[in-house]
Amino acid sequence: MGPTPDDVLDDLHDIDAYDFERVVADLWRLRGWETTITTGSNDGGVDVVAEKDDPFPRKQLIQAKRYARGNNVGSPDIQQYSSLKQQFGNVDTVVVVTTSDFTERAREVAASLNVKLIAGDQLASLLLDADARDILDEYLDDPRRDEAGDAAQPDTGGGPAAPADLIDGVRRLHRHLENEGDAFANVEFEHEGVTDAHYQINMWDQHNLTGLSEAAAAAAERLADEYGHQIDVRESYPAGEIVTFSSGRAPGDVDVESVARVAVDVLSTVYGVSVADVRRIRVVDT
Repeated sequence: MGPTPDDVLDDLHDIDAYDFERVVADLWRLRGWETTITTGSNDGGVDVVAEKDDPFPRKQLIQAKRYARGNNVGSPDIQQYSSLKQQFGNVDTVVVVTTSDFTERAREVAASLNVKLIAGDQLASLLLDADARDILDEYLDDPRRDEAGDAAQPDTGGGPAAPADLIDGVRRLHRHLENEGDAFANVEFEHEGVTDAHYQINMWDQHNLTGLSEAAAAAAERLADEYGHQIDVRESYPAGEIVTFSSGRAPGDVDVESVARVAVDVLSTVYGVSVADVRRIRVVDT
């Protein structure tokens, strides 16, 4: 018996967000499109550009969202991605592809804005129909896996284990740094009661927290001390407190999993949110 859509969907959740974009690009390529994976801050939110000349020129902008099951793409994301047509020339379609699903409101907004949606079960079926199992096998061939096929877990060093999506976001930041130089990552999250707070991680393993209450700022200072990080900035403004702390490591010496574990603690201890509230980690140029 061959793989089922559920098997393929399980595999899609086993690869990181960066490789997920490559899988989507490869799938479109098998379907006759020329594809380009965009990088970093200059993509305007686009992950893959797909173009085809036969029988007439067409261009699609694809946003690839590797989300955990149950973390459905909402209507604000669809509204944001619908505007991508105005940022690129001669665009026919905006497509949002996810390993999860879409909220009912997201589907309504997509229909009104002519944004095409591909949920996880549909994506899995497309991969099977294209006989693209070998694409997934390429990205699943991870030396960190044991003989049973399970991904080896990083050493947490006694700290909280960072979810794969958060690790992937930090890893993408570092990949971008190798090519583009100075950059930082916005860790964007939604949570009731948190409106002005802003959290960034930059290339120097520096955590920049703004819009904090005094109590939250004090919690950030305690957290930095627990991790042995130095306080770089501690200032007060009408919009809230600012705390910036860092490990003092050079960019080439930064450990991705360690940065992500600190981020988990920042979200829970300082902002009072879980990583499930993280909507995206966006890499932008300084």
